Amino acid sequence: MSEPVQLSTPRARASEKERAPFSHASVAVFFTTPAVETAFDELSQNRLCVRLRIEKHEGGIAKAIDTYRDSATPNVLVLEMTSDNPTVALAELDALADACDPNTKVMVLGRNNDVGFYRALISRGVREYVLIPLDASKALDGLYRMIGPEQGSRGRCVAFIGAQGGVGSSMLAHHVSLHVADTLKSPTLLIDLDLAFGTAGLTFDRSVNKGSVELLFATKRELGDIFERVQFQVNTHLNVIGTSGSLFRTFDIEQRMIDTLLQHVRSEYPLTFLDVPHNWTQWVRFLLADVDDVVLTMTPDIPSLKNAKAILGALNEIRPNSTPPTIVVNKMGVPKRQEISISDIANHLSVPVTHSIPFAAESFGKCVNEGNILFAISPKGKETAAVINIAKLFLPARAEEAHHNGSPLVHLLQSLLKLKKVT
Repeated sequence: MSEPVQLSTPRARASEKERAPFSHASVAVFFTTPAVETAFDELSQNRLCVRLRIEKHEGGIAKAIDTYRDSATPNVLVLEMTSDNPTVALAELDALADACDPNTKVMVLGRNNDVGFYRALISRGVREYVLIPLDASKALDGLYRMIGPEQGSRGRCVAFIGAQGGVGSSMLAHHVSLHVADTLKSPTLLIDLDLAFGTAGLTFDRSVNKGSVELLFATKRELGDIFERVQFQVNTHLNVIGTSGSLFRTFDIEQRMIDTLLQHVRSEYPLTFLDVPHNWTQWVRFLLADVDDVVLTMTPDIPSLKNAKAILGALNEIRPNSTPPTIVVNKMGVPKRQEISISDIANHLSVPVTHSIPFAAESFGKCVNEGNILFAISPKGKETAAVINIAKLFLPARAEEAHHNGSPLVHLLQSLLKLKKVT
């Protein structure tokens, strides 16, 4: 009797948060049971698969042969075996060989847990064999092993969006990106996508003549060169692409422009922060579905709460299997203003709310009017501590510890302790 096949991936399954979305690819699924159809229906809703064009066909290998007899096969072909008999199954695959393009990657779904059968599949060029029963998670793992980018080879993207204008989402994006870049000591990018009213230039006291507008309207061939020319450097580790904010033209941003941009920055930077305007357009929806993390900033009032709930509902629909967005409640404690408590906000939104920023008119006023940074204006303020706490969400624990150990205060205390031991 043949030994059973051990088909689990050799490394531990990567969490979705560690994975980057697939690049564009066509996937044709030929199924014979409802469970397989359901698995790929669920998979098509996963944010990692937003660029995959998944087509489902009822029928097994015979249907696939008939479909591609006179047409090109897709990038990926997923075939559910109609027979558990190895001889019959292999004969069906051999018949498919004449209709299948050499560059097409094939995944076979079956119930035959036998190493001899597995080796016969591999010898015929099958890239993946996944045992049934199948669910969306197993299907995702199989596709990722076939056409997914290597873990860590593509950068992470974080989007900041406000529940309404004026809630401080841009301020938060700018300061979080600066703190993370300084702490990680790694190339980090901030892109201001509020094309008409962006404020990244003001925050970092820079004049922006060209920026995200030129980047979005560039062709793929021009993108690399323009990308270098439109960014400005805040410090050794943070680069920023701002916007000139001209109102003498309107901008009709298409989804494909955002698609091209996200793919490019993921290949260039390990971490990119995106300051997204409070709009709800096709490109904003696509961007929020595609990024790795979303930070939603609101204020403790009814209009902001209403909008936050609506945005959360939309995000749950377009990111059903993804990390929930981080909710930040800004401007807490405005004098004489009636506001909603954090607990009531959490109850209404049905999500935990663990991050809030106290109202600090003087500190934030200086940031806006003087082109200065919160960390310089109020280094020990509660509002600064709150922003740093949010930035820690995007830092490995070891990086934050190293940053803390490298602070001037820590070095001073260490020096004093050494001096005390000597004396």
